Amino acid sequence: MTRRKNPLPCTIDGCGRPIERKGLCSAHAHRLQRYGDPLGGRQLEGYIEKDMVRIAGLKTDDCVFWPYTRNSFGYAMHAGKQAHREICRLAHGEPPDPKLLCAHSCGNGHLGCVNPSHLRWATQKENMQDAVHHGTVRRGENQKSAKLTEQQVREARRLSAAGRSNPQIGRLYGVSSTTIRDLVNRTTWRHVE
Repeated sequence: MTRRKNPLPCTIDGCGRPIERKGLCSAHAHRLQRYGDPLGGRQLEGYIEKDMVRIAGLKTDDCVFWPYTRNSFGYAMHAGKQAHREICRLAHGEPPDPKLLCAHSCGNGHLGCVNPSHLRWATQKENMQDAVHHGTVRRGENQKSAKLTEQQVREARRLSAAGRSNPQIGRLYGVSSTTIRDLVNRTTWRHVE
């Protein structure tokens, strides 16, 4: 049994191919299913660049979140590059030094904020100071690889000050004596008083 083709054209302007499903031809229906937009896919490339120019000209204090691709850390990405850096370049010009980073004053870069008034050129040190200030830097027990809690670090330092050896303290917490030496000497866990 052959399927009868719908004589009506696709609802996308200028397409003209016959409707396959949902008022769309097979190509546009496929794009709708895959990208959530019947015009999605490669055709969005030029649109995203135009959207970047539009975003770079925005004047608002609220965060503007990137609606497209983000990396595994949540930062805005486009064509394998950092979109927030491109928007900063469009809004504020080229960085005075190519080593400068695009820093977020709002602390929401990891959520995809691309508001040009929240972006600026900054050194690595300034960017890290921002991360500490915003509480977005992963250190101590906020790291997935942390073996100790801040409370255990304080206790280990007290035990060391009371005369216990690093190997003894390490066995108590299930870590190496080197780990204890580093936290006692504040090579690690410097932020814990």
